[in-house]
Amino acid sequence: MTILLLLAVSVSVVATTTSCAAEQVYVAVTKKCTTMAEEESYQILRENTVVITSSPFAENEQRTDEYCLPSSAHTQYVLKLKDSARNSWMAGAWISVAGLYGNIVFKNYMTEDVEESFPLSLYYAISKQQQWKMFVTFSEIDAMWNALAFDDSTWQTVVPATITAQQTGTQYYRKQFSGVEDMAAYEIQVNYRYGVIIHLNGKEVFRDQMPFTGAVRPSTASVGGYDVYAFRGVIRPATEVLASSPNILAVELHFRYPVEAYAVEFDTYVAAVASSISSAAEKCFIYPYALSISSSAGTDADAIFDFDKASAYEAQPANLPAMVMLMLSGPRFFFNGLRVWPNAAPTSAPGSFVWYAMTLGNRFTPVLTISDALYGVNEHREFYSYFKAGSYSSYRFRFLAAASSSSSLQAFEIQPLICALEPVNVISFAASSYTVYAKYQNVNIAPSINEFSSCTIQPALPTGLRLVALECTVTGKAMTSLPPTVFTVTSRMTGALISGTFTLEVTECAHTLLSVTRSYQQSAYAESFAIRDAATEEVLLSVAYNAGQPDEQVWSTLLCVAAPKVEVVLGSRGTFWQENSFLTLDARVSGDSSDTVARLRYDALLGLPERHQLRVDWAVVPQTAWQYKMGSVYDGWQTEAGWESAVMGAFPASSNQIQLYKK
Repeated sequence: MTILLLLAVSVSVVATTTSCAAEQVYVAVTKKCTTMAEEESYQILRENTVVITSSPFAENEQRTDEYCLPSSAHTQYVLKLKDSARNSWMAGAWISVAGLYGNIVFKNYMTEDVEESFPLSLYYAISKQQQWKMFVTFSEIDAMWNALAFDDSTWQTVVPATITAQQTGTQYYRKQFSGVEDMAAYEIQVNYRYGVIIHLNGKEVFRDQMPFTGAVRPSTASVGGYDVYAFRGVIRPATEVLASSPNILAVELHFRYPVEAYAVEFDTYVAAVASSISSAAEKCFIYPYALSISSSAGTDADAIFDFDKASAYEAQPANLPAMVMLMLSGPRFFFNGLRVWPNAAPTSAPGSFVWYAMTLGNRFTPVLTISDALYGVNEHREFYSYFKAGSYSSYRFRFLAAASSSSSLQAFEIQPLICALEPVNVISFAASSYTVYAKYQNVNIAPSINEFSSCTIQPALPTGLRLVALECTVTGKAMTSLPPTVFTVTSRMTGALISGTFTLEVTECAHTLLSVTRSYQQSAYAESFAIRDAATEEVLLSVAYNAGQPDEQVWSTLLCVAAPKVEVVLGSRGTFWQENSFLTLDARVSGDSSDTVARLRYDALLGLPERHQLRVDWAVVPQTAWQYKMGSVYDGWQTEAGWESAVMGAFPASSNQIQLYKK
């Protein structure tokens, strides 16, 4: 282990002790290397100034370096990961950062090519061996004792570690503290052996060695105990802590025999931790402690959470669904998110899965259900849980299918998250408004959060559409046109009514409805196409280079084309589109049936043209009105006037096999 003492903001020298001066901040950084270790390094910055640069690493080295940093406002820094070869850290390389008490405040690996920066918090909202308010009783205590507004002026002011006399009864402790802006989570650790309940701003956030649920009294005994005193606790989301006003931490310690005397062993620290994800919209802390992992099927279950971006748990389609079990070995945490790394195999990443947590009675309940998830190459994707989030000690994955149902499932890295998610008080949708084509286009309008259930909708949906109340989704195929109409969806969640709105418009296409499908493979960003009106050159649809095209995915849309002829222009940054990369144009006939107009690809090596002129108008437009007569054939029927008119699906039944139609 190397120990460095920072004497100036940019110079460090070897020291002989891990003790830091009062104005300095201790930190320990562990770096795991595989091959090409000499290319990998890290820096710690204070207010845009580099104060630590790691010394060179050797291949397959795992080294911990200790530093004394100059103090900063709220003990906030920046951790920068760097790769001199500009091709990112090797698979299996990771870095973790620990604070003064050994708690891990950051653990992750590098995915960017050159450098990647993360906020680094070494702030302790409460440190060990500080003053607390203390009250001991085995009879009565005010019901509001854990609230910020409670008057604790009559309680003792103590440093618990200095109390030598044993105490009889349940021990109650209170302390105000200040939070800090832009945190992801707070880790609360309490030194205890028997029963403990932790309250944060009046809300219970952790209990151990106590009855599972229900109110407790000072006379309530613990239900068990550990062999020794030790710091144990929980990691909670930062949204539970106020940064702009005081917070209160309240802790009650219960013992096996409340009327007997016990030594005062209480101590606590609270660490504020920053987001360990650089690109996510939400501030999330990756759970940094070890998990015990096993599986019912598949291989290498430990690879699911090993901070190695190339190793993977794998299950063949024949072995799905497969169950993977996870047990905590570190502090309990408030789970409300998962982060999935697909590596370079997005179609093999978990597409449909359920994340279960063990609740009372050793029962597992689903807390996050994901269906038909899609991924990008080497791009993390986060999933969040809002209404079923909680602190649990054991979890299970039930893997149902890969993102492509024909692929084997590969879970390269799935990281549990503690995120600073704001409470949800409105149902939001992927878009605020939707426009669909009547009779042809399947509708699937779902909330952005898939946890809502037992929904209602107002006003009534048009014919062909229905609300799936259990999932709060609108599905089906509208059969009639509808002007832009605002619909309100309402769900009852955790006892409260939550509503949201979307606007729906259903239009009729009186011309040719083209289904445009792009089957992308690798390097989709380098492929483009455009569809124009051949006569006016008006661009009807265009996807340019670098327009967010998804690799190894199928993308499609509908286009109502009034022009009799269109020109399709294909482009590529290379000399050809990737194998099995196609643009397909289908003219919709009725329902889900269609006629293929063209199936095109760009390939200069084969001499295929870049431009194609296609006639797309119908001689007779599908699903338009026809005149009809039923039951008999008579002279002059082709020219006789007075026929009735209807569209497909509305013609009456004939009394026999004779049906006459004209247009």
